[in-house]
Amino acid sequence: MGRGHGATRGGGAAKGGGGFDFAREKTILKSGLLSQWDKEGYEATMDSIDRNIKDPQLKAEMKAVVDKMHNEMGGLPGSGRTGIKVEISNTAGFRKLGGSGFEYGVHTDGYVALNGRYFGHGYTKAENFMKGEMAKGKMTTVSKPALKTFAHELGHGYYDRLSSGGKAQVAKVFSDFTSSKSTKGWGSYAKKSATEFYADAVAKSVLGGSDRWAKALGSIR
Repeated sequence: MGRGHGATRGGGAAKGGGGFDFAREKTILKSGLLSQWDKEGYEATMDSIDRNIKDPQLKAEMKAVVDKMHNEMGGLPGSGRTGIKVEISNTAGFRKLGGSGFEYGVHTDGYVALNGRYFGHGYTKAENFMKGEMAKGKMTTVSKPALKTFAHELGHGYYDRLSSGGKAQVAKVFSDFTSSKSTKGWGSYAKKSATEFYADAVAKSVLGGSDRWAKALGSIR
């Protein structure tokens, strides 16, 4: 797969996420047991970041992303009461999850792993590397480069929760996107597939950089 964000195996925000409307989760009645599970999933995800992410700045900003998604997107994608396990994996561990040695991150049900090759040496090195990838046109531009992969992988979870009709609408927007000359700020990886396009739109919304393409995806259920 090359130096993409990662493999995806296996599920948004209310207004406030840069114009991206993830209100679909808020249409679910969140009371009683469902509400309790949502809270437990959020807390378990935060605890996983606390335990597994050592770099203080990366830890704090990853928690801020989770907090924003939880509060503005009507919950975390596919986390359930056990939350999303978050970690930085070495090459061997990363490959076991389905990622190659060169992918940045991988998403599975309830699991987001970042490749230690890029994220195991501190926030600043990760940020500088991702800025370089953005400058080359490989990665979609956002205001917080070091968080791009993390938000993107969570974005795959939101895509998984779309209805079949919603996914068909995403495919239509993606077709328009790939044939357009107005794609400034979007990396080549976003043009790989509708799912990568959608995940990047989530990242742009959460981290800054939302545009007409991200907004076009925002009302899709």
